[in-house]
Amino acid sequence: MHSAGFSKELRAAKEAAVEAGRILMRHFRRGFAYRKKSPTDFVSEIDLKAEKKIISILSSFGYSVFSEEAGMTDNGSEYVWYVDPLDGTHNYIHGIDPFAVSIGLTRANQSLLGVIFIPRTNELYYAVKGKGAWLNGKRVSVSSRGTDEAMVSWSSRFRVKPELKLPLLRDFSTTFEMIRFHGSSAQNFAWLASGNIDAMLTFNLPPHDMAAGFIIMKEAGARITDFAGNKTHFKGKQFLITNRKVHQEALKIVSKHRKKLDSLVSREV
Repeated sequence: MHSAGFSKELRAAKEAAVEAGRILMRHFRRGFAYRKKSPTDFVSEIDLKAEKKIISILSSFGYSVFSEEAGMTDNGSEYVWYVDPLDGTHNYIHGIDPFAVSIGLTRANQSLLGVIFIPRTNELYYAVKGKGAWLNGKRVSVSSRGTDEAMVSWSSRFRVKPELKLPLLRDFSTTFEMIRFHGSSAQNFAWLASGNIDAMLTFNLPPHDMAAGFIIMKEAGARITDFAGNKTHFKGKQFLITNRKVHQEALKIVSKHRKKLDSLVSREV
């Protein structure tokens, strides 16, 4: 049993996220080494420094840790920390916003605790299951905007299979007020939880990207399903996430393109 609802874990995750964020800001726009780790992904030396700091702070719990760069450290625990030390690496390398630090605590397929820190604006988003979602000590919730005002964030590259994605984008752009491309899923999750954006869809996000944001959005009142409208968890492959008010309209659009979208699952997207 964990007394006080994971209070020690939350405190440590907050500390780790903020310390990592300080590392990111010390080096932002100052020149650093980076390399391609896949055809569409980069890693910088700053990712690694921030990751090392986070893991050092979280290691005292004895839980397993999965981090984007270091991979899995299996300590035989049923609890797993999922760590993304720099979400939005492409933005960071180019010296632009947004980018974020993301830390989630999970058990099996359940996201139990999440922290997302936005170092450029000093915004600390966090949630524990059943305790609501918070930003710098103030409770947050999803928006109540309808499609005529709603902003949709697109969180998938067009480099892979653009012919499958462009028709979907066209239909979203004619139904919703605005479409935006931000380049950081963690920032999008935080914005959706606090009502700044109203919907987003994404494919194939790995668990270290999704674990923290999933519980923060859930606790803020978001509706999260797969593209068939079914409930899903942070290890899912398809995510349609909304403020609830626009979910059915968004689902209609996704359903129209579902056969093509299903073919994107397990591809690099």
